[in-house]
Amino acid sequence: MMTARTTPDAFLSQASAVLTANGNPQDGTPDDADAKQGPVTPSRGRPQPDAAVYHGLLGEASLKLCQTSEADPVAVLATLLAGYGVMVGPSPFVRIGADSHPPLIWPLILGHTSIGRKGTSWGVARSILRPSDPAFWSEGLTTGLSSGEGLIAAVADEDPDDPANKGRLIVPGGKARLVVETEYSVTMRRSAREGNSLGGVVRQAWDGDDLAVMTKAKLRATAPRISILAHITPGEFRACVKNSEMAGGTYNRFLPIYSERTKVIPEGEGADEQLINSLGDRMATNLMKARDAGKVGLTPDAREFWTEVAYPALSESPPADGPVAQFTARATPYARRLAMVYALADAKAIVDVAHLTAAYHLVNYSRATAAFVLGGASGTGDPQLDKALAALIEAGPSGLTRSQISAVFSRKLTRSALDDLLGKLEALAEVERREQASAGRTATVWAVAAKKAKEAKEGP
Repeated sequence: MMTARTTPDAFLSQASAVLTANGNPQDGTPDDADAKQGPVTPSRGRPQPDAAVYHGLLGEASLKLCQTSEADPVAVLATLLAGYGVMVGPSPFVRIGADSHPPLIWPLILGHTSIGRKGTSWGVARSILRPSDPAFWSEGLTTGLSSGEGLIAAVADEDPDDPANKGRLIVPGGKARLVVETEYSVTMRRSAREGNSLGGVVRQAWDGDDLAVMTKAKLRATAPRISILAHITPGEFRACVKNSEMAGGTYNRFLPIYSERTKVIPEGEGADEQLINSLGDRMATNLMKARDAGKVGLTPDAREFWTEVAYPALSESPPADGPVAQFTARATPYARRLAMVYALADAKAIVDVAHLTAAYHLVNYSRATAAFVLGGASGTGDPQLDKALAALIEAGPSGLTRSQISAVFSRKLTRSALDDLLGKLEALAEVERREQASAGRTATVWAVAAKKAKEAKEGP
């Protein structure tokens, strides 16, 4: 039997308490006793991450650093995952089918100009990423994505025939870059131009493949490690993205993360230097230990959680193959990649249940972000909840009983899992629970209001 598969560690309870105190993500109620400095009410309908995402060193750092910042902890967390993943080196990988996936995470931070605090999250995360590996930050940070050739040039192998390299031992490959694009709408418009090769090169870079330009024999990048951190507003993303790009797979390489300030700190000075140094030292120590990890597997309990819970939920066929489904089509490999980085950040060479649980909930948050940003009509971000809601919409005003909802999942949900799912359904504004007379007795049914069901079937 698998034990404690949904309880990361003692820090999780602390995370939940901190998040509640900050107004994120539990009730979002501002502290009226301190109107000038304190938590703010979140935007209506914004997605909220499960407290389980704040596991381990990176989760702890996100929460502690954000106690003195207006940054959204989940945006800081995603940025730390991206930075740590590219710094950890070429050795670690996770095997998915016949493919070896590197620990590369590409957050797409989506936030409104006035309240998103996207740049703030980057500054907070950078404060401990930079001292953890000064050598990487001296040459591994870049910006200005404009073309596929430009991206390849940033990580290209050195030319042994170059006179400047005469007498030097040239070892090809392995260059690492963290590409930070704080105005990603500019990059999206550039890549949309006819003849621009950026989209294709980006897809190869996420896979960790060798990169080359056919017209320039000397421009080749062997086994590069590229992570992209992109910032954009929801409106800009909707305006720039094309259905062909979504379906083609460029943007489902990214992990959409909604960001919004969690508090107001008019005169904030950031985290204490002692805290930053302590977190940076721990990260540097763990980086050194993690760089020789090699293949990162799953503990027996983590494997059971993956096969019985996470993989079936994340790989479910979506109710409709719309833009949200296309945007988040790589949910399963992203969950494994994230779990690997969570483990490596804790200096572990194997993923345990807590790492996988954190990754699973962060992927669900990214799906909820996609639904929120692209209109919300295609899903909630929770795959099981989406499936149940789609079944209720199909059932119409008559609704479904507990037994019928269980049948939607082939009766494989445990009693507690089904109770949890029904509770989530009831929390949705469009779902109602009612008692209905049937065959001389009363049955409890869950149903979507007729008007809402009609709108959902017809689409936005």
